[in-house]
Amino acid sequence: MLSHITDRETRIFFFKKTFYKKIDLIIIDIYNLYNNNKMTEQEVNFNTLNLPIPCVVKTYSNEKQQEIFNYLQEMDDHNRKGYIIAQNHLGTSFNIYKSNGYKEWINRMKDKK
Repeated sequence: MLSHITDRETRIFFFKKTFYKKIDLIIIDIYNLYNNNKMTEQEVNFNTLNLPIPCVVKTYSNEKQQEIFNYLQEMDDHNRKGYIIAQNHLGTSFNIYKSNGYKEWINRMKDKK
């Protein structure tokens, strides 16, 4: 059945198949690089706060990260100390987005609007 296909034709077929597969992978890589660069331009710089930031915050959307940044930036010294203690004691289980202080701050911000 396949006897009419020559060895040369088979090699050309597989060469084209792998070539186009590699081109597709290169296009996907370029697309991902472009999107990753776009995301890093919009990232929030938490380093300016000089506070420990939970790793989970970096997985949040840019909008949530900006809200958390604003919350931490507006904290007074008393709440800042409480935040640092909670972060140190709870470690990776600490979730600022679910903390009472953050929820109260969000409600106050909604009331202002």
